[in-house]
Amino acid sequence: MVLMEYGVIIPKGIAFMRKQIPLVLEDAENGLTVLFRELLSELYKEMAHLDKRVEKLELKL
Repeated sequence: MVLMEYGVIIPKGIAFMRKQIPLVLEDAENGLTVLFRELLSELYKEMAHLDKRVEKLELKL
């Protein structure tokens, strides 16, 4: 993953991603560029939106 290029390591698995991405975004010392930080934030928001969508669809089923 691109985060490894910045020295940021997140264990494999979606649960780890959900927990770690907000921490990575908050860490001003990790060397992420402003652009990359914005893109990662957008992707994280999209992932959260999809999680909610899946949850709603599961309730319907």
